[in-house]
Amino acid sequence: AELGGSGVTFAINTHWHFDHTGNNQGFGEAGAVMVAHDNVRKRMAKGQRVEAFNMDIPPAPATALPVMTFGQAVTFHFNNDTLEVVHPSPAHTDGDAVVFFAKANVVHAGDIYWNGLYPLIDASSGGSTAGMISAVAAVLDRIDDSTVVIPGHGMPSTKEELQAYHDMLETVHGKISSLRAQGKSLEQVIAAKPSADYDAVWGKGIFAPDVWVGMVYSTP
Repeated sequence: AELGGSGVTFAINTHWHFDHTGNNQGFGEAGAVMVAHDNVRKRMAKGQRVEAFNMDIPPAPATALPVMTFGQAVTFHFNNDTLEVVHPSPAHTDGDAVVFFAKANVVHAGDIYWNGLYPLIDASSGGSTAGMISAVAAVLDRIDDSTVVIPGHGMPSTKEELQAYHDMLETVHGKISSLRAQGKSLEQVIAAKPSADYDAVWGKGIFAPDVWVGMVYSTP
């Protein structure tokens, strides 16, 4: 049965960032069960710093904290569908969750997928570029051409578009990793423009290409 005045029974956090947990307190106080990976509750309870935005986030109030947490996966048999919530290895953060809706053939990828934007890889929250690539590849392995792919940022998407995003990440990360292995400094890597082939499509969002290349360099 639905709980509380919000009409929401469960609310799943795909990670701890404030733009994805900002409504937790309202949902929690209305009686919804907040669900997230173990590290989401830990980070929210403690308060965090997001170095990429130079922001300090205070501890969340108790009513905003997830009350149901999991380690690797949890399954919901709910609303005539089966929802499998899976935690990848550290990717966008160390507390990411991907939600697969079996009957509806939908996947909510959270912030491992930014559609049309260079993504934040939050090293201050345990994130990793290689982890992002691996996490996206695992989603691609589970979906088909009819799957609706919901990103953490950007418009609803498709497997084809998610594949293009994966290939972009993999290619730019590979170039930057090669330059790092040659002993190139951050400034030298940025000057080499390893993302140039993708900047026209992906580089018009929150992170300018040079800023994002620096982020990938520092979050291998």
